[in-house]
Amino acid sequence: MPSTVHLAVDIAEGLARESKRTGRTHGEVVITAIEDVHADLEKLLFPGGKIGGGLFRARGVGSKPLERKAEKKGVTVGLYSDDWVIIDQLKDEFKARSRSHLIGTALKAHLGTEDTTRTESD
Repeated sequence: MPSTVHLAVDIAEGLARESKRTGRTHGEVVITAIEDVHADLEKLLFPGGKIGGGLFRARGVGSKPLERKAEKKGVTVGLYSDDWVIIDQLKDEFKARSRSHLIGTALKAHLGTEDTTRTESD
């Protein structure tokens, strides 16, 4: 079941390169990335620590709601519906702001992509 995620342009381009290099689909690269960094996801999502997540939406320490957003690109990721359920569970477990935040963070770490603009994802 395909779904569109919104990734920083450099991460979207890294995903496309990795997909082409390995012959894997975007979904397969996403699964590999999440499994590769799963143990570190919370600190990758919130490198300076986080506050909230109970009564208030989780946010990184020192993050500002009006920070400049990185340019985004919509990318279609095809996964089984069961895979999307797991991604949604991980999003909730780790308090990611969205699927895009979770997937983009995992891809950035897995691919070694350096996105230099801090983002407040959707």
